Amino acid sequence: MSKRINISNLFTRGNAGFFRTLLLVLAGFVFSLSAQGQYLGGSGGGSSNGDGFNDFCTPVITAKLTTTCSGVLFSVSPTDGVGGDLVPASTTYSWVAPTAITGIEGLTGTSSAASFFATLTNTTNAPIDVVYSVTPASLTCTGDPFTVTVTVYPAASVNNISLTTCSGITFAVTPSAGNIPTGISYTWNAPTFTGTVTGGNSGSGSNISGTLTNGTATSQTVTYYITPAVPGGCSIAGFTITVTLLPTAIMNVASLTTCSGVLFNYTPTGSIVPSGTSYSWIAPNISGTVTAGAGGTNASSFSGTLTNTGNSVGTATYFVTPNVVGGCTSAGFTVTVSVFPLASIS
Repeated sequence: MSKRINISNLFTRGNAGFFRTLLLVLAGFVFSLSAQGQYLGGSGGGSSNGDGFNDFCTPVITAKLTTTCSGVLFSVSPTDGVGGDLVPASTTYSWVAPTAITGIEGLTGTSSAASFFATLTNTTNAPIDVVYSVTPASLTCTGDPFTVTVTVYPAASVNNISLTTCSGITFAVTPSAGNIPTGISYTWNAPTFTGTVTGGNSGSGSNISGTLTNGTATSQTVTYYITPAVPGGCSIAGFTITVTLLPTAIMNVASLTTCSGVLFNYTPTGSIVPSGTSYSWIAPNISGTVTAGAGGTNASSFSGTLTNTGNSVGTATYFVTPNVVGGCTSAGFTVTVSVFPLASIS
């Protein structure tokens, strides 16, 4: 014989705790379903979950590409509705450190971050790609992992440079000391200098070059400030190139007279005659009846003894090369010597 249950008897004071617990469980279940059916702060249409309605809880994020400079903090924050991404407002990101990569420091992982971020150091002189697998989550929903590929450009540095060149000679410098990335280029303004220097111009290129003229008889100092530029737009400190600019001699053409058999000695003159300049010459070209012309090497002055065996004036033309301290080649000059004959009485 069946027993009839009076429903009203269940809602007695003694059963109040049981029903209170039951209502809380049901409320949590309804809230979970509601989270699946609400898009928290987004503007997209959700994603289909295969059950006939859209899922507005699970993030759906496509692979990302980004670049950074060595030692610089960067972040990636997917945007809802951009590039097909579905990003609920409560989305967080978790990732583990990638497998060790030669030349990269700072590989770490993080859980439940508001965005993806990292600070990576590239210890080489070339860009390196780093790939992270990032897992998005929102409330109780976990999305599929997506990749973030980061191109890390190296930190560049170029050491200061000193060089010596001769007046009027083109110099070209390709920096090699420091951490110099492939593809680096340089720009510079006109240099500062001591004394009288011309030819110091601005420029740009893969090396630093110039042709400087020293308008004095002593060495001068020319200083360039160079600004490098590296691929990726990363900042890099400038550096200096200090040029010691040696002088060259600018000599005057000379004409002398002497008597046959008499030693002559001439100290050359010019608009620029550096201290310590010496002179070298070869045997002269002769006209008339002049003999005994000889060459000389590294002499402090120009000298010689010529003999005229005839009875009219003869000439000897010398080509003289100035030798400047520091080894800079200077333009040669001519010295023409008129040789008078000795009188004879028979």
